Amino acid sequence: MNNRRIDNSFLDLKIKIRQNNLPQNNVFVLDAFHGEGKIWEEIKKTRADIKIIGIEKINKKGGNSIYGDNLKLLDIMDLSKYNVIDLDCYGIPFKQLEKIFKNKTIQKKTIIFYTFIQSIYGCVDKKLLECYGINDYIYNKCPSICFKKGRDAFYYYLNLNKINEVNEITKQNKTYGCFRIQG
Repeated sequence: MNNRRIDNSFLDLKIKIRQNNLPQNNVFVLDAFHGEGKIWEEIKKTRADIKIIGIEKINKKGGNSIYGDNLKLLDIMDLSKYNVIDLDCYGIPFKQLEKIFKNKTIQKKTIIFYTFIQSIYGCVDKKLLECYGINDYIYNKCPSICFKKGRDAFYYYLNLNKINEVNEITKQNKTYGCFRIQG
């Protein structure tokens, strides 16, 4: 099995879910996994009212970015400035969502876009599984069952944080989705 990470393998789907769920005007995006910014660069071609701040670990890409670890920054940033937060990561953005849900500055109706990728035996954060009721004993006894519960645990976690409705597109093992902060 090929475990190679491919940036924006379904770029058209990522763009579609964002275009169909953006606020009507004055879009201010915090892109927590900015990379080269290809997704928002494409969307900006059809929407002039979009402003983007990217977070990148390494200062090598230029543009309008903050450099640092998004987990540390999401703890301390004033998120009230953004009506869109993008979590287009490899894997499951559970740790980033934890930071966002705990940040007191997050505003109601902020739209969160996410990428959820779990391979057959892909790693699911143990803390996410704990929220779902799977403890270390169960995990250690039968990890393969736990891997199959990653998506269920993710939706359960969102529900615990008052997120009852998500909009998603799935292709292969990749899900591109969004929801609104309910407050």
